[in-house]
Formats: sequence, C-alpha cells, structure tokens
Amino acid sequence: MDKKIVSSNSKNAEPIREVFWTATPAVDDVLYASPAYESVWGRSLESLRQQPQSFHEAIHPEDREQAIAIRKRQRDNGFDIEYRIVRPDGTVRWIRDRGFPVKDNSGKVYRMAGISEDITERKQSEDLLRKNEDRIRLIIDTIPTMAWTLEPDGTVDFVNQRWLDYTGIPLEEPLRIIHPEDLPRVMEKWRASMSEGKPSEDEMRLQRADGEYRWFLVRSAPLHDEQGNLVKWYGVSIDIEDNKQLGNALRESERRYLSLFENMAEGVAYFRMLFKDDKLQDAIYLEVNPAWENLTGLRNVIGRKITEVLPGILEANSEFFERSVRVALTGQSERFEAYSTQLKKWLSVSAYCPKEEHVIVVLDDISERKQAEEKLKQVNSELHSLSSHLQNIQENERTAIAREMHDELGQLLTALKMEVGWLTKKMPDDAVLKEKGNEILSLVSEMLKTVKRIAMDLRPNILDELGLIAALEWQGHEFEKTKEIQFQFHTNLNDFNPERNLATNIFRVHQEALTNIARHAQATRIETTLETKDNWLRLVIKDNGNGFDVDGEKHENSFGLIGMKERALMLHGELVVESVKRSGTVITLNVPLPKTEKKES
Repeated sequence: MDKKIVSSNSKNAEPIREVFWTATPAVDDVLYASPAYESVWGRSLESLRQQPQSFHEAIHPEDREQAIAIRKRQRDNGFDIEYRIVRPDGTVRWIRDRGFPVKDNSGKVYRMAGISEDITERKQSEDLLRKNEDRIRLIIDTIPTMAWTLEPDGTVDFVNQRWLDYTGIPLEEPLRIIHPEDLPRVMEKWRASMSEGKPSEDEMRLQRADGEYRWFLVRSAPLHDEQGNLVKWYGVSIDIEDNKQLGNALRESERRYLSLFENMAEGVAYFRMLFKDDKLQDAIYLEVNPAWENLTGLRNVIGRKITEVLPGILEANSEFFERSVRVALTGQSERFEAYSTQLKKWLSVSAYCPKEEHVIVVLDDISERKQAEEKLKQVNSELHSLSSHLQNIQENERTAIAREMHDELGQLLTALKMEVGWLTKKMPDDAVLKEKGNEILSLVSEMLKTVKRIAMDLRPNILDELGLIAALEWQGHEFEKTKEIQFQFHTNLNDFNPERNLATNIFRVHQEALTNIARHAQATRIETTLETKDNWLRLVIKDNGNGFDVDGEKHENSFGLIGMKERALMLHGELVVESVKRSGTVITLNVPLPKTEKKES
C-alpha cells in the first residue's frame, strides 16, 4: 500500500484514547494511523507520513529496544505489550500496544493491524494503588498488634510482621501457638463462628517464639460481597497479658483492701456530701465497716441520707460534721480529737477527701487513753505539788540550819576564839604552850570560816537582806574566785524585789547551772543576764565550754537539768537548754511575773 494512505478520510475512527494503526509485515513502517495519534503521541499525522519510523522513535529510550524486539518476534501470533512514549514537549505517556497479524489464504502475514491505547491514567492509578498498598502494608507490619486474614474455609493467607516476629513459626502452622488447654474451647467457638458467618471474640494464651505464653484478645470479623457471600475473614490478636496481670493484681488488692476494711479496729465511713451553693444539704452513707457500726451503734445505713439516720444533725453544730464539710470543700485532710456527747466517748477523727465532694471519716475510740491521760495529768500535778512542797520544806530547813549555824554555832565559835585568845595571853612564858595555843586559835578561826561558808551555801543571807540581783552577782563572783572562770553579769533591772519563793528558785537554778558548768563544761567564760520583757522574767546563763548533745545522750548532769526544769514548772515557766558540741551551752529560764510584783527597768 502506498504511504499516502497515512491519513484518515473517515470521521468514524476517532476514539479519544485509542490509536488504530496498520504496518508492514515486519512492523518497520506504519502505513496508517487514526487521528487520535495526534492527541496521544503529541505529533501530527503529516510528520508520521514524512517519517514513518517516528512511531517507533517516540518510544522511551529505556523501553524502545525491548518493545521493538517483542513486536517483531511475536508478530506471527500477535503481541500485547506496554511501554512509554516521549512526546515532543517532554511529557511521558504509557501505551498499551496490541498487534494482530493479517494473513492471506496461504497463511502468510502480509500486514499488521493494531490498537495503541493511552493507559497513563491507569498506570498512575496502579502506581498510586501500589504505593497505598505498600503504605498500608507498612502500617500493618509496624502496628504492635498481630493482624491476619483467612480464606472463607479458614485457611490463613496473610499474617503481618508482628505475627511472624512473635510466633517465630511458618504461616502454615497457626494452631501450634495456641495453648493446649485453650485449644479445644477456641476451636469449638471458632467453628460456631464460621458456620454462622458472624464476628467473634475470645481470650486465649498464645506461645511466643521463646516458649512463653501470653494472654491475647483475638477478634475476627467476616467480609461479605454484595450478594452476601463470605469473601474473607479479618482478624487481630491483641496482647492483654499486662492487663490480665494488672487485673489480677487489682482483684488481689481489692480483696486485701476489703479484708482490711472489714477487720479494722477503727470505724470507717465513706460519705458523698450533697451541696448547693457550697452549703451542705445532706450526706449519703456510701460505705461503712463493722467497726463503725459497733462504735456508733448505727446499722443498715449504706445508701441512706444522714439526716434520715440522725435527724437534726445539720442543726446540731457538730464539730465532726463541720470539719467533714470543710474537708469536702477544701480537699485538705484534717485530724482532731473531740468528745461526742451523743456517744459519750472521746474520739480521734481523721477526715480525708478521696475525690470532690466525698469524705472518708476514720473514728478511733480513745476514751481509755483520755482517761489515762487525765489520770497521768493528775498524778503529774500531784507530783509537782509534792516536789514543790518538798523543795519548800528543804529550803526552809536549809534556811533554819543556816541561821542556827550562823547565829548559834557562829557565836559559840566566836566566843571560843576569844577565850582561847585570852587564855593564850595568860599562859606562862612557855614557847611550846604559846605555839599550841596559837594553833588552837587558828583552828577555831578556820572552823568559823567553814561554818560561815556552809551557812552561805545553805542559804546566803545576802539573798534575804539585799535581794536577788545582789545575790546573783555575789554568787557569780564567788564562783569566779574559786573556779577561776571569768564571770559577767548583765541586767536591765535597777530595783527588783520578787517574792521569796520566786527569788529562791531563780537563785537555785543559777546555782545549779554554775555547778554543772564547773563539773562538765571546761569553760573559761560565763555570762549571766537577768531581764524582764512583757511581764516575763528571763534568766540566761551562757558559757563557752564543750557543749553537749541535748537530745541524743544521757549525761552526768541530767539530774541537775531535771531539777532546774522542775523548778521552772513550779514557777509555771519553762527551761530551755541549747547546746552545740565545742560551741558552748545556753540555759534560758522564762517565768511569768506575778501581777503584784514590784519591778523597775
């Protein structure tokens, strides 16, 4: 056929995406191409007429050699191939090319006819579908859940990577991973589900690759076509081992809690508080334990309102209720002790807010403890009174003994000294007798000094004659002389005349403090301060000695400290001891001043 037929005189063969063509038997030259060639190849029919080879030259370089070889090799039987073409504007299109041999009566091919279809959009869709499938497969393989599909007859045809990683077995042996104890039950349920064609759900233990079994929730669902025929089963296996363990632990915890709740010695009640505009309207018993019932005598209260159980409770201004309301509103726990006039018992109460507008109240009967505390207070009070009485008796005895020693014994020793002195002067002029007389005179003088010292130690007359301030200064300076420890005294009081008991106890505390310092502190300096502030009298004794651990150790001077604290209690005051090892000690006595006390600052 002459090449001039490469044109179309018919308007019937103008499909938009298909190019009809005819070519020589060797498929070397195109003899005819339909008008769609121009829209698909992007070239004119005239250019094809001028260059018949351009039909092949438009094939993409990567596909050209293989496409041409297939067309020639399969021309006797026809061919069906796909390749890309490059249009003059550089765009690439996908072509599906089908060729059919045209034979004469002898069976010889004398022409080739074919259809070239633009399948670019289909290829793009296939590519997009493949990418989507790859993405879905990646998602399925990376999810932490085992996913799988079955044929309608139950044959496994797909498992994801998670399934393979967990089981470590081939796809063909899925039943091997089910625990032998679970397998009969699982298979019975699965057969029933298959026969009904309905979704199913079951829990079972599945074996991991290392041999360990874990609990899984296995769900399967059928897929039906439009006619209702079963097409496929889809399933997932979700690891619930941790949830199982947590559930078991939770149940065990609940069992222990219930046992504890039921057997607690303290009464426990759980309330829901009913508020309106932050004002309590009522409360509902949600839970109470047997101890609460025994303690309160209230029975069958769960689910009932408290106003029903205890009429008038809201108007009674009960401390228990007021505090419970505050806990429910603020969320802050409270602990307190109070006496219940209704129960006629002392109670220790703890109130907690587990969640908004809910309160847990714990009651403990402390009546016996309170009675014991009251008895102990009474005993302590009696002991303090006894101690105070004994201190006063002791002080009176010391005063009496000191006075008698000073007045009676002192006078006798003075008289004796005078008589010995007179006798010595009247003796003959004998050196031995005079020496002996002088020795007796010296001995009597020492006895007189000793009597005066003992009398001063028992009760210094300076305390009664010149007052507390002078007595403290005298005491400190006498201490300085005998112990060679520097003493300083400070006061903001010019004229201070406390009553006898107060002055005596302050003096004795100061005396005991100096004695302890001399025995234990190894101090070189002592500083005493006596001052008043806000109707309180304060005595501070400070040294620079070794110090000691006030709370951590028992010391040789413990009884001295106890005695000082006892004197502070007798005066309704307090004694505070502060000490740091190698940094000295500070003893502070604070006592209230009587309202009638005369003082001048």
